[in-house]
This record gives sequence, C-alpha cells and structure tokens, in this order.
Amino acid sequence: AASIILTVVSRNHYTVETEPYSGVTEVGGKCTIKVTVRKNGFCIIPYLTLEGYFSGRSFTIKTSLLLRSSAEVKLTLSPSECGLQKATVFRGYAEDFLWILRLKKNMSIASDIAVLPRMVDYNGPEVIPSLLPSESEEQEEGITVAFGGAPGYEHREYTHGDSPRRINY
Repeated sequence: AASIILTVVSRNHYTVETEPYSGVTEVGGKCTIKVTVRKNGFCIIPYLTLEGYFSGRSFTIKTSLLLRSSAEVKLTLSPSECGLQKATVFRGYAEDFLWILRLKKNMSIASDIAVLPRMVDYNGPEVIPSLLPSESEEQEEGITVAFGGAPGYEHREYTHGDSPRRINY
C-alpha cells in the first residue's frame, strides 16, 4: 500500500527536458540527445519509463528518481532520413516498487537534429552549365541574359518555331 501511495503522490512531480537543438549528423550516422528528468517537489519514483520517437522509429528510456533529485540519460540514435528531424518524448510512466501500479503522463518534449544527406562520390564526366542553346537546337538572334533580362526588352510572346530553351517560364 505504501508503494502505491508514494507513486500516486509523486506521479506529476517530475519534469522532462531535452536540449532544443542537438547538433548535426549524417544519414546513418550517430547523434546523441541528452534527456534530463528532474524532481519537482515531493517525488519518489523508483521506476520511470519514457517513450518517444525519432525518424519514424520509437525509443524507450528507463531511469529512476528514487534517491537523486535529477537523472540524466544520453540517448544515441541513428537517423534514416535527411532534413530537420525531431526526437520527441511523448509519454512517461511512473511505476511503483512492486510494479503493481503504472501511471501515465502525456507530454511533448522535442529536440531538433539537423541530418545531412549521404555524400556520394561522382565519377562521371564533368558537366559545365551553359546558358547558350546546344548545337543541336536552332539558335536565335539576340542577347542571352542569365537572369531573365529587362522587362520589355528580352521578353516577347512565344511564336511557333521558337526554341523551347528560350522560353522564360
């Protein structure tokens, strides 16, 4: 009975924190997220389980707030997609000494991780961009302007027979 009463009294007296930004990694690389759980008032939780997700996969963190005021857990994850990914802790479970009672607490704690794409070595021919039409297309008279030209000078209506590369979309 004492185990259950202590867990019921302590269930909302803890906070979960993560760093807002946890750094940069590559797809398939490793990133570390620091999750800190702190007591907030009277709190005796022998078993605390946190659930979350990152890059389409779930993770679980297990810790305790029995004899210490805070617990810090370093979680190492591997992203499967590039872009700005979020590691989100969305639920916590406080459990008593005998695992009889399990109390759920919903939350939304997130940490951002910038994930770079996988670098691929290119072993093909060097391609030089060109603003001029290729030799296989018809060339038109006039000046080629890199960024669209001046209004009224370089722009004109499309007429049948114009090269598709010269159309300013």
